[in-house]
Amino acid sequence: MSSSGFETSKVEDDTYDIAIGNVPFHEIQIYDRRYEDNYYIHDYFFIRALDALKPGGIAIFITSKGTMDKGRYGCLTIPSRRWPARR
Repeated sequence: MSSSGFETSKVEDDTYDIAIGNVPFHEIQIYDRRYEDNYYIHDYFFIRALDALKPGGIAIFITSKGTMDKGRYGCLTIPSRRWPARR
């Protein structure tokens, strides 16, 4: 358990078997030096959690239709569609 922002946590890539959550919504963007772009907090949680999963890991998130239907700037679009594919 940690009481820090996901972007400052010491969660390493490829370490978890499962990620489950109801990720936050807000109109703020998260800066994380590990990524080239800044993402809205909702998208950031998807991207960061997928990176933390081991290959073959399972991600279960409560989300909205809006997240799933985003255009080219959403977390589930190119290039990030490669994340689920490589897992």
